[in-house]
Amino acid sequence: MRKINEVLRLRFELKRSHRQIAHSIGAASSTVADYLRRFAEAGLSWPLSAALSEADMYPVSCTQKSVAFCHQRIGFRK
Repeated sequence: MRKINEVLRLRFELKRSHRQIAHSIGAASSTVADYLRRFAEAGLSWPLSAALSEADMYPVSCTQKSVAFCHQRIGFRK
């Protein structure tokens, strides 16, 4: 979750490019693009609310490939 928050901070506060963010967090620029796309699709806005829980960030943090893992981690049931 920290990595997602760092991506969002770098993008919205520091106005960094996908490539710059990817270099900073040690991920591919496509990963950064995916996080930002899912953030927009989730209807969330920056800055994030202090009341936002890990479950609220679920749409941003989980890809279709990792849904089962995320369900386990966050405690959702199928």
